[in-house]
Amino acid sequence: MKEKLAVYLPGITEIQAEKLKRYLEFLLDYNTRLNLTAITSFDEAIVKHLGDSLAGAAFIPKETKRLLDIGSGGGCPAIPLKIARPDISLTMTDGIGKKADFLNAAVKHLGLEEAEAVKERAEEIARTDRRESFDIVTARAVAALPILLELASPLIKVGGRFLAYKGDGEDEIEAAKGAAKALKMQLIETYGYTLEGGHARKLLIYKKTAATPAEYPRRYSRIIKQPL
Repeated sequence: MKEKLAVYLPGITEIQAEKLKRYLEFLLDYNTRLNLTAITSFDEAIVKHLGDSLAGAAFIPKETKRLLDIGSGGGCPAIPLKIARPDISLTMTDGIGKKADFLNAAVKHLGLEEAEAVKERAEEIARTDRRESFDIVTARAVAALPILLELASPLIKVGGRFLAYKGDGEDEIEAAKGAAKALKMQLIETYGYTLEGGHARKLLIYKKTAATPAEYPRRYSRIIKQPL
């Protein structure tokens, strides 16, 4: 397992590999009682969950202090990134209480410090004093890119980054150009990689160039019906 993950996290330690193994075992066991992932094979999950999540670790600057993950669900990429970067304070969000409970149970099981899950939607957090307070926001398998940008941008500090985990991603990049401009988000890098088994993935890295206009985010129902 350590050798497989070293492709995505060079320099991975024995302690990190063991924590990632314990997390995956905990996730798959919990999944028998709560639908968290469609992947039930341990070996497949090593690649498609852990490997995919860890691909983003290289794009988190060393000075990063606070990371928020949108729609965390089963905990990817948030928990693997926290294991890779234990110095970061992690907030995970999920609007479903049972999933937030799972995430907090996983944090406790793994002994992770400065990590928590909250039963709040991203647009709700953006209307609190946590607006524009995070260095990094991540999202994986949550929504189309124009929607994600409107949810993420208000949470990120000026100069901070948004990491969007996607499949092909090219069509979404084009579709999201208007949203990126309105939300002061600049695409600075597109990282393509292939998971073991030939699964093509893309990581889209956006930088926030200025404060998000006050009218964003809109209500979620409107974001969905009328993406920017």
